[in-house]
Amino acid sequence: MKDDTARSSYDNTSALDLWQIPQAIWRAIAHLGYSVDAVFAEADLSEVDKSRQAPLITDQALALWAGLERVSADSRIGFKLLRAAREVGGDTAFLAALHAPTYRDALQNIVTYKRLHSPERLIHWERDGLFHAQRVFPYATIDVPRAAVDFHFGMLLGLGRIATGYPIAAVHMALARPRSEAAFHADYYGCAIRYDAPLDHMVLRSVDLDRPLITHDVEIHDASVTSIRSALAARDAETDIVAQAGAVVALRLREALPTLAHVAQTLGMSERSLQRQLEARGASVSTLILATRRKLAVELLSRKGTNLKHLAERLGYADVASFSRAFRSWYGVPPGLWRRQRQDDGGRSGGDIAVDSGRRD
Repeated sequence: MKDDTARSSYDNTSALDLWQIPQAIWRAIAHLGYSVDAVFAEADLSEVDKSRQAPLITDQALALWAGLERVSADSRIGFKLLRAAREVGGDTAFLAALHAPTYRDALQNIVTYKRLHSPERLIHWERDGLFHAQRVFPYATIDVPRAAVDFHFGMLLGLGRIATGYPIAAVHMALARPRSEAAFHADYYGCAIRYDAPLDHMVLRSVDLDRPLITHDVEIHDASVTSIRSALAARDAETDIVAQAGAVVALRLREALPTLAHVAQTLGMSERSLQRQLEARGASVSTLILATRRKLAVELLSRKGTNLKHLAERLGYADVASFSRAFRSWYGVPPGLWRRQRQDDGGRSGGDIAVDSGRRD
């Protein structure tokens, strides 16, 4: 049961922007000797959910990682938490991955599980014998804490090492942070590290992904995967195709304007089938781009401390000026004034508190 404080924190946020934090994370933090209450307090989330079970929005989840960084004052806390999580017992996603037939199957299980329990996405592709992976947070308006990056990329690589029994090393690792004086990143990933990168990006050898897992267990794996896929299918069955396509658009906006081909591929559909279903509902990828930009603009602008430059980049605009012109065409006022009006109004008016000449979404 969510308390009122938790509910109010994401009333105006897309239902897709909800994180269910695995209980193993809280156990691992305590196992390292840190107070979970202190982490929540440092993240300014003391009153969000005393049971630690209610969903969080992306910025709240990222604030928790930042809070852990400050409480621990340890640059290696992400890797240490990863080790602690293994000691106290992993979550369903890790278990489903650990018992997969191959490392490739294990990573796919992680991707599938994340679709069910968080808006985070692991974008991956293969080219010239290399597997590329990037983590994307569609609704984030704050920087991703370093501890979260170390934990999650470390988990992906560590999973392969543990489950295959082979000392898999990354071919390339790029981190969107200043150069570190410590050498632990290079030691852990087994490759040179590129710092000050535009995005966090890990590259593995495709041949390593085809290594069989020595931890493979057919019964445990099949039961875990069936459970995850059933839950995902039930969730998707309740979600209209327009909402599903809109979520993909929101995911890809930061990188480039998504095309029909991009959306169809992500949803596992043919372009013709997706176009037909969208047209039957009076929608298209172009209208979804417009609707998603408008929706995300007001949701993210409503959050405290949202930076206009980051917001413009998140919505796929070249600069703040381009975003401001678009926002003004939607709501009749520039984004800065819209935010001040909403603050003066106490946030009671929702999205369109200013002039909105002809909604097109």
